[in-house]
Amino acid sequence: AEIENPIAGLSLPRPTVDAALEAALADCRCAQIVGLPGTGKSAALRAFAQGRASQGPILVLKADRLDGASWAAYASALGLQTRLLKPLLPELGAVGVPIVFIDGLDRIEVANRGVVNDILNLLATDSDLEGWRVVATVRDNGVEPLRTWLSPGWARNRTAVVDVPSFDDEEADQFATQRPSLRPLLFGQARVREFARRPFFLSALSSLADGQAISSEVDLINTWWARGGYNASPDRAGHRQRALLALARGGALTMGRRIAVADIDPTAIAELRADGLIREVRPGHTVAFTHDIYFEWAFLHLLIEAGADWIAALRAVGEPPVLGRVVELLSQYILPVQADWDACLAAIEASDLRPQWRRAWLDRKSTRLNSSH
Repeated sequence: AEIENPIAGLSLPRPTVDAALEAALADCRCAQIVGLPGTGKSAALRAFAQGRASQGPILVLKADRLDGASWAAYASALGLQTRLLKPLLPELGAVGVPIVFIDGLDRIEVANRGVVNDILNLLATDSDLEGWRVVATVRDNGVEPLRTWLSPGWARNRTAVVDVPSFDDEEADQFATQRPSLRPLLFGQARVREFARRPFFLSALSSLADGQAISSEVDLINTWWARGGYNASPDRAGHRQRALLALARGGALTMGRRIAVADIDPTAIAELRADGLIREVRPGHTVAFTHDIYFEWAFLHLLIEAGADWIAALRAVGEPPVLGRVVELLSQYILPVQADWDACLAAIEASDLRPQWRRAWLDRKSTRLNSSH
């Protein structure tokens, strides 16, 4: 599967991450690439996979491009002649150090987890496959939930954790040299630097900032939203906003990965696709957001539009844990009006929502307060 590079138009090698991954695989069978949203975990995996492709066989799986409940079903969907893993993996791993790359391990839908577990179970139990390694990206808050479904056999293997941090001063300076207009953000206040030095946000800032006072992710989201998800003309922004809300609503159960477009403005869909926010899954029928963060931003505005009924909107889609960051963003969005923030907290405490949502609401306030000092 292709892995998209979220740093559109910007490029910077990260040799320290590559070196950490090399060291991890020399000592362990599995390496987890972890980091905050937008730090470039997928880009790091992509760069490492491209380098390793010349040294040995690689198998790449991407969370939003899996199909079926098992490897056999996935292989059938891909049209592979060999649908059994046993003959396939030993043949692939005959030379070099074979590696399975999994982008978004914590974002794999329940219906597709069997595809990954079939591979991990075989690697864990077949002595002929001891040379295989696994590298996976995981959000920093997504490691713990993996224990509820990841192959027990594989869990017994030692796993190294490789952190992908925000850009350091040297890396930020290299980007500021490419895009001088971003230097004030990259070297501004500490709380602004923490946000601006994440590659995904840096890419968005490069196309949206235009000298505006953007000092947080919420500021960036507001600018992104006002421009219809990119840089739409004023007469088109509203149409695109309606389309983004419809996409968020339609993709709530799949994290924005399979969304029917039959009832959504086709012109807005074409514009959003041209701007790189969505991609076609089944041409003319379904689309997907190109990055989880775009889906989260759109779903945030779905909750904002729901107003006081946002808890009902969250409950209506089944309270999926992956929406925790959206609730954190909503908390930050509402925080400037303390009375509204307190009212939302009281509503959460009075509801039958799972405890995770109260933690998400409070975590965002703590983050906001800590970053302001």
